[in-house]
Amino acid sequence: MTLILLLACSEYRVREGEVVPVAEPPGSEDELGSPPEWSDCYEGLTGYYANLSEDHPAVESFVTVSDPTLLDWWDQVVFDRFDPSLVFGPTWYPVDEGLSGDPDYFAVRWVGWLRVWSTDEPIELMLGAGTDAIVSIDGAVVASVDNSDYDPQLIPLELDKGQYPILVWYAHREGPGGFQMRFQSGDVTYCAPE
Repeated sequence: MTLILLLACSEYRVREGEVVPVAEPPGSEDELGSPPEWSDCYEGLTGYYANLSEDHPAVESFVTVSDPTLLDWWDQVVFDRFDPSLVFGPTWYPVDEGLSGDPDYFAVRWVGWLRVWSTDEPIELMLGAGTDAIVSIDGAVVASVDNSDYDPQLIPLELDKGQYPILVWYAHREGPGGFQMRFQSGDVTYCAPE
């Protein structure tokens, strides 16, 4: 809108400024990023490793995990790294900061993208965990285990061709360690965010 002012036989025009978009608050960056370039992506996921002390109320106690986003197990990130495979044996203890109970209690959250190339073959996910594990694809929980005996389960998945964000949560809170998540069958690839 233009406003015309006539003062002392002169014409002045005042223009409205450009609309400036609202700034994103600090820390709201989407860690999933953009889908990768599938022809040359790094197969694997980005892991955010957190530590839990033996004083944490969830350690060595019965907790049913239905929505991992409501828990603080993954909040105290110690480091992040790219993991090309999510198969770790029973002696896997990646976080040790000297907290009481270290290195026994820790949690990891992996993020990335999943690509289903074809649905000609059934897609089956192998998932096993020393304590708790949850897999979410495109915002929906598709698999979870909550046992302390690392008993891998084969879970069939119904997915259409396409690309989806994938999040995997793992927490070691008691008993023997170990974690594995891998696709046993199906024409799928998972990659770190771009």
